[in-house]
Amino acid sequence: MSTPAAASVTALAAALAAAGPVYDLYARCGDAVAAYLTAARAATTRVAAVWDATAELATSAAAAAAPDVLSGLDRDLRAAALPPPAVAALLGAMAAWRAAQPAAFADAYAATSLVDVLAPVASAGCWAWVAAAADLLRSPAPPLHATDWFAALWEFDSSSGGGSSGDGAPPAELTPHLVAHTVAPALIRVLNARRRGGWVPGAAAHAAAAELADYDLPAAVAAEVAAAVGE
Repeated sequence: MSTPAAASVTALAAALAAAGPVYDLYARCGDAVAAYLTAARAATTRVAAVWDATAELATSAAAAAAPDVLSGLDRDLRAAALPPPAVAALLGAMAAWRAAQPAAFADAYAATSLVDVLAPVASAGCWAWVAAAADLLRSPAPPLHATDWFAALWEFDSSSGGGSSGDGAPPAELTPHLVAHTVAPALIRVLNARRRGGWVPGAAAHAAAAELADYDLPAAVAAEVAAAVGE
Protein backbone atom coordinates (compact mmCIF):
# COMPACT_ATOMS: atom_id res chain seq x y z
CA MET A 1 0.00 0.00 0.00
CA SER A 2 1.42 3.36 -0.93
CA THR A 3 1.91 6.02 1.69
CA PRO A 4 0.37 9.50 1.35
CA ALA A 5 3.85 10.88 0.73
CA ALA A 6 4.51 8.37 -2.02
CA ALA A 7 1.15 9.13 -3.56
CA SER A 8 1.94 12.84 -3.49
CA VAL A 9 5.30 12.28 -5.15
CA THR A 10 3.66 10.09 -7.77
CA ALA A 11 1.01 12.74 -8.44
CA LEU A 12 3.64 15.46 -8.67
CA ALA A 13 5.73 13.40 -11.06
CA ALA A 14 2.67 12.80 -13.23
CA ALA A 15 1.82 16.49 -13.21
CA LEU A 16 5.35 17.50 -14.17
CA ALA A 17 5.41 14.91 -16.95
CA ALA A 18 2.15 16.29 -18.32
CA ALA A 19 3.46 19.84 -18.11
CA GLY A 20 6.83 18.94 -19.59
CA PRO A 21 6.16 20.40 -23.04
CA VAL A 22 5.05 23.68 -21.45
CA TYR A 23 8.22 23.96 -19.39
CA ASP A 24 10.28 23.12 -22.45
CA LEU A 25 8.44 25.87 -24.31
CA TYR A 26 9.15 28.42 -21.59
CA ALA A 27 12.78 27.35 -21.49
CA ARG A 28 13.03 27.80 -25.24
CA CYS A 29 11.48 31.27 -24.99
CA GLY A 30 13.84 32.18 -22.16
CA ASP A 31 16.91 31.01 -24.06
CA ALA A 32 15.83 32.84 -27.22
CA VAL A 33 15.12 36.07 -25.34
CA ALA A 34 18.44 35.87 -23.49
CA ALA A 35 20.39 35.34 -26.71
CA TYR A 36 18.53 38.14 -28.44
CA LEU A 37 18.98 40.64 -25.60
CA THR A 38 22.70 39.87 -25.37
CA ALA A 39 23.05 40.90 -29.00
CA ALA A 40 20.60 43.79 -28.65
CA ARG A 41 22.46 45.53 -25.83
CA ALA A 42 25.45 46.26 -28.04
CA ALA A 43 23.44 46.81 -31.19
CA THR A 44 21.01 49.36 -29.73
CA THR A 45 23.74 51.84 -28.78
CA ARG A 46 25.52 51.50 -32.12
CA VAL A 47 22.32 51.84 -34.13
CA ALA A 48 21.36 54.96 -32.16
CA ALA A 49 24.76 56.48 -32.91
CA VAL A 50 24.23 55.95 -36.65
CA TRP A 51 20.85 57.66 -36.49
CA ASP A 52 22.32 60.60 -34.56
CA ALA A 53 25.02 61.00 -37.22
CA THR A 54 22.42 60.71 -39.98
CA ALA A 55 20.25 63.45 -38.46
CA GLU A 56 23.29 65.69 -38.03
CA LEU A 57 24.36 65.10 -41.62
CA ALA A 58 20.82 65.75 -42.85
CA THR A 59 20.91 69.34 -41.60
CA SER A 60 23.69 70.13 -44.06
CA ALA A 61 22.69 71.56 -47.43
CA ALA A 62 25.47 69.44 -48.95
CA ALA A 63 24.25 66.24 -47.35
CA ALA A 64 23.42 64.55 -50.63
CA ALA A 65 26.96 65.20 -51.83
CA ALA A 66 28.55 63.11 -49.07
CA PRO A 67 28.36 59.56 -50.45
CA ASP A 68 31.49 58.42 -48.62
CA VAL A 69 30.07 59.45 -45.25
CA LEU A 70 26.76 57.79 -46.01
CA SER A 71 28.48 54.61 -47.14
CA GLY A 72 30.39 54.60 -43.87
CA LEU A 73 27.18 54.99 -41.89
CA ASP A 74 25.61 52.16 -43.87
CA ARG A 75 28.58 49.91 -43.08
CA ASP A 76 28.41 50.84 -39.39
CA LEU A 77 24.71 50.04 -39.33
CA ARG A 78 25.16 46.67 -41.01
CA ALA A 79 27.89 45.81 -38.50
CA ALA A 80 25.64 46.83 -35.61
CA ALA A 81 22.52 45.07 -36.85
CA LEU A 82 21.24 42.19 -34.79
CA PRO A 83 22.15 38.77 -36.20
CA PRO A 84 19.22 37.27 -38.15
CA PRO A 85 19.46 33.92 -36.31
CA ALA A 86 18.86 35.63 -32.94
CA VAL A 87 15.84 37.47 -34.32
CA ALA A 88 14.48 34.34 -36.00
CA ALA A 89 14.94 32.29 -32.81
CA LEU A 90 13.13 34.90 -30.76
CA LEU A 91 10.18 35.15 -33.15
CA GLY A 92 10.03 31.36 -33.52
CA ALA A 93 9.91 30.81 -29.77
CA MET A 94 7.27 33.48 -29.30
CA ALA A 95 5.17 32.07 -32.13
CA ALA A 96 5.35 28.61 -30.53
CA TRP A 97 4.27 30.06 -27.18
CA ARG A 98 1.40 31.95 -28.78
CA ALA A 99 0.21 28.83 -30.61
CA ALA A 100 0.45 26.53 -27.60
CA GLN A 101 -0.88 28.89 -24.93
CA PRO A 102 -2.67 31.88 -26.48
CA ALA A 103 -4.25 32.89 -23.17
CA ALA A 104 -0.91 32.93 -21.34
CA PHE A 105 0.68 34.79 -24.25
CA ALA A 106 -2.07 37.42 -24.01
CA ASP A 107 -1.96 37.64 -20.22
CA ALA A 108 1.80 38.29 -20.37
CA TYR A 109 1.25 41.15 -22.84
CA ALA A 110 3.98 39.50 -24.89
CA ALA A 111 2.94 41.20 -28.12
CA THR A 112 3.23 44.62 -26.48
CA SER A 113 6.67 43.79 -25.10
CA LEU A 114 7.89 42.58 -28.50
CA VAL A 115 7.25 46.03 -30.00
CA ASP A 116 9.92 47.49 -27.70
CA VAL A 117 12.19 44.46 -27.80
CA LEU A 118 12.30 44.41 -31.60
CA ALA A 119 12.62 48.18 -32.05
CA PRO A 120 16.40 47.91 -32.76
CA VAL A 121 15.64 45.51 -35.63
CA ALA A 122 13.20 47.93 -37.24
CA SER A 123 15.47 50.90 -36.53
CA ALA A 124 18.44 49.31 -38.29
CA GLY A 125 16.34 47.84 -41.07
CA CYS A 126 14.64 51.07 -42.13
CA TRP A 127 17.77 53.25 -42.32
CA ALA A 128 18.31 52.98 -46.09
CA TRP A 129 14.59 53.50 -46.70
CA VAL A 130 14.58 56.70 -44.64
CA ALA A 131 17.84 57.95 -46.15
CA ALA A 132 16.47 57.43 -49.66
CA ALA A 133 13.23 59.24 -48.76
CA ALA A 134 15.32 62.20 -47.59
CA ASP A 135 17.32 62.20 -50.84
CA LEU A 136 20.49 61.31 -48.96
CA LEU A 137 21.13 58.26 -51.14
CA ARG A 138 21.67 58.50 -54.88
CA SER A 139 19.80 55.27 -55.56
CA PRO A 140 16.32 54.40 -54.30
CA ALA A 141 15.89 51.93 -51.45
CA PRO A 142 13.45 49.03 -51.65
CA PRO A 143 10.07 49.53 -50.00
CA LEU A 144 9.67 48.41 -46.42
CA HIS A 145 7.81 45.22 -47.29
CA ALA A 146 10.70 44.07 -49.52
CA THR A 147 13.30 44.04 -46.71
CA ASP A 148 14.40 40.92 -44.84
CA TRP A 149 13.60 42.25 -41.37
CA PHE A 150 10.11 43.23 -42.46
CA ALA A 151 9.51 39.81 -43.99
CA ALA A 152 10.40 38.11 -40.69
CA LEU A 153 7.91 40.27 -38.79
CA TRP A 154 5.25 39.78 -41.44
CA GLU A 155 5.64 36.01 -41.18
CA PHE A 156 5.17 36.23 -37.42
CA ASP A 157 2.05 38.34 -37.93
CA SER A 158 0.68 36.00 -40.57
CA SER A 159 0.93 33.03 -38.21
CA SER A 160 -1.08 34.82 -35.52
CA GLY A 161 -4.43 34.43 -37.20
CA GLY A 162 -5.15 38.11 -36.51
CA GLY A 163 -7.37 39.32 -33.74
CA SER A 164 -6.35 40.72 -30.40
CA SER A 165 -3.65 39.62 -28.01
CA GLY A 166 -6.07 39.71 -25.07
CA ASP A 167 -8.51 41.85 -23.13
CA GLY A 168 -7.25 45.42 -23.08
CA ALA A 169 -4.06 44.53 -24.97
CA PRO A 170 -3.23 45.93 -28.40
CA PRO A 171 -3.49 43.70 -31.48
CA ALA A 172 -0.92 40.94 -31.72
CA GLU A 173 0.37 42.12 -35.08
CA LEU A 174 3.89 43.48 -34.67
CA THR A 175 4.36 45.15 -38.02
CA PRO A 176 1.97 48.11 -37.76
CA HIS A 177 3.03 48.82 -34.19
CA LEU A 178 6.74 48.78 -35.05
CA VAL A 179 6.11 51.02 -38.07
CA ALA A 180 4.32 53.55 -35.85
CA HIS A 181 6.70 53.14 -32.91
CA THR A 182 10.06 53.13 -34.73
CA VAL A 183 9.96 53.63 -38.51
CA ALA A 184 7.67 56.67 -38.68
CA PRO A 185 9.56 58.62 -35.96
CA ALA A 186 12.86 57.91 -37.75
CA LEU A 187 11.46 59.25 -41.02
CA ILE A 188 10.00 62.32 -39.29
CA ARG A 189 13.30 63.08 -37.55
CA VAL A 190 15.45 62.93 -40.67
CA LEU A 191 12.99 64.75 -42.95
CA ASN A 192 12.63 67.57 -40.43
CA ALA A 193 16.43 67.80 -40.14
CA ARG A 194 16.70 68.02 -43.92
CA ARG A 195 14.08 70.74 -44.09
CA ARG A 196 15.97 72.79 -41.50
CA GLY A 197 18.87 72.77 -43.96
CA GLY A 198 16.67 74.26 -46.69
CA TRP A 199 15.75 71.01 -48.43
CA VAL A 200 12.32 70.65 -50.03
CA PRO A 201 10.70 67.18 -49.82
CA GLY A 202 10.51 65.50 -53.21
CA ALA A 203 8.84 62.53 -54.78
CA ALA A 204 10.74 59.99 -52.66
CA ALA A 205 9.61 61.62 -49.41
CA HIS A 206 5.98 61.74 -50.53
CA ALA A 207 6.15 58.11 -51.66
CA ALA A 208 7.51 57.11 -48.24
CA ALA A 209 4.71 58.97 -46.49
CA ALA A 210 2.17 57.25 -48.72
CA GLU A 211 3.68 53.86 -47.89
CA LEU A 212 3.39 54.54 -44.16
CA ALA A 213 -0.26 55.42 -44.62
CA ASP A 214 -0.89 51.76 -45.44
CA TYR A 215 -0.15 50.82 -41.81
CA ASP A 216 -2.99 52.73 -40.16
CA LEU A 217 -0.79 55.06 -38.11
CA PRO A 218 -2.19 56.74 -35.01
CA ALA A 219 -3.63 60.14 -35.91
CA ALA A 220 -0.90 62.10 -34.13
CA VAL A 221 1.89 60.17 -35.86
CA ALA A 222 0.18 60.47 -39.25
CA ALA A 223 -0.08 64.23 -38.74
CA GLU A 224 3.64 64.48 -37.97
CA VAL A 225 4.50 62.49 -41.11
CA ALA A 226 2.30 64.77 -43.21
CA ALA A 227 3.92 67.87 -41.70
CA ALA A 228 7.40 66.47 -42.32
CA VAL A 229 6.70 66.15 -46.05
CA GLY A 230 4.93 69.51 -46.18
CA GLU A 231 1.42 68.22 -46.72
